[in-house]
Amino acid sequence: MGSAMAQALLRAGVHVVVYNRTPARSEPLREAGATVASSLAEAIAATGASIVSVAGYDAARKLFFGSDQPDIRGKTIIQLSSGTPTEARDWSRMCTESGADTLTGAVLALPMHIGTPRAHALLSGPERLYVEYKPLLDVLATTKYVSESAGAASAFDCAVLTNTFLSVIGWMQGIEMCRAEGIDTEIFVAFLNERVAFRAEVNQMIHKTIAENKYTNPQASVDVCGAVTHHIAEIIEQNHMSPIVSNMLVQLFTEAHERGLGDLDIAALALLLRNK
Repeated sequence: MGSAMAQALLRAGVHVVVYNRTPARSEPLREAGATVASSLAEAIAATGASIVSVAGYDAARKLFFGSDQPDIRGKTIIQLSSGTPTEARDWSRMCTESGADTLTGAVLALPMHIGTPRAHALLSGPERLYVEYKPLLDVLATTKYVSESAGAASAFDCAVLTNTFLSVIGWMQGIEMCRAEGIDTEIFVAFLNERVAFRAEVNQMIHKTIAENKYTNPQASVDVCGAVTHHIAEIIEQNHMSPIVSNMLVQLFTEAHERGLGDLDIAALALLLRNK
């Protein structure tokens, strides 16, 4: 991801200084026109702003606040490594205590999407910094400012990925169910793609219901939807498939019913998810 970012900046004519803990990985960037620093301290000293993209906040902390801590006073550190809101807040505090400004963020993209509108970069922290560095960050991705709170972008990132992972897992489970019953999976995938607008409408309806806290008079109740989860479980069992997904669905709807949510709109599952 870091190499993809550097390549995108170089294509845009930005002067780029790179540092990688594995020097060989910097060679393609040197050939593309980047200046390769021999140390993190050298890279930071050569620029006013540094973009960080490593495995996670733990790796970033070891680089920036370990035994060989570089001087970051007066610098801006744009942290785009994945992590939790708590890690982002701790990072922001450590940067501030070391005399640096920081934006904390996350990238929603595959490396091949960097430098295109399909990539998204979430940013949080001081809005003045976001405004200042937005033109640079726009080279990498479509940017979205989330909040002044340092942990906001990480929380937003994980919220989006929760939706993505569950959707992808459901999509794969559906493919396997169709395959087990002899259905052409291409038809299934095409049908799901045709329902994107429907999903968007349902998302808005569910959000409105939750925001207004009005769960009666449902379009689809928890118990009606819960009954379908048993059909799903039966198909999976009869085809000798893994019950991981169906068990999760049955457990969720069963617990909602037992807590008295059965006659309410399916959006009432949010009450179950937010409160143990």
